[in-house]
Amino acid sequence: MTIRLDVPTAALVHALTPLAILKSPTNIGDALIGYQAGHLRIELGGVAGTAKAEGNWPGEARVSPDFVLSLAARLAPQGRAVLLIEDGKLVVRAGTATIQKSCVWETSARPSIALPMNPSLQDLVRVALIFTPPEIERVGLKEPVKSAKGEMEALLAKAAQTLEPLGVTIAEIRELVKAKCGPAEAL
Repeated sequence: MTIRLDVPTAALVHALTPLAILKSPTNIGDALIGYQAGHLRIELGGVAGTAKAEGNWPGEARVSPDFVLSLAARLAPQGRAVLLIEDGKLVVRAGTATIQKSCVWETSARPSIALPMNPSLQDLVRVALIFTPPEIERVGLKEPVKSAKGEMEALLAKAAQTLEPLGVTIAEIRELVKAKCGPAEAL
């Protein structure tokens, strides 16, 4: 079975346009490309764009944000584009251009993790506290959450060092962070 979508190139470029408002592609996770009810859907960092499409796309492709954000500039707006999954890669063919990038293909349902555009450190730590690592990876947030956890640990260590003369421990500071960011059993 071929995993393939056919979409007017102008519609694909239009679907990518809302994603350009994102400030920091390094803090937003992977892009998710899916298909539902006759529409291609591209999600990135809490923003989504859609375009009418036809084909067989029984899951989602997870690709780097840089690839998706640069895609519109690399496509001529006339004609049709074909999106394919081949050998672990998302392949986009439009006119004479063939653009490809490694991807992760998912057929399982993904959890719903709602984040604002350009999430804060607190938003990302909350995700780490509430969701399991496989759920976080499934929605493309593994790297931003990992980075947020590292930043949190550095801040905890700095706060503990500062407050140590007052008898405050890192465990007490961690409990405060848990209370502010998520459920107690998660950290």
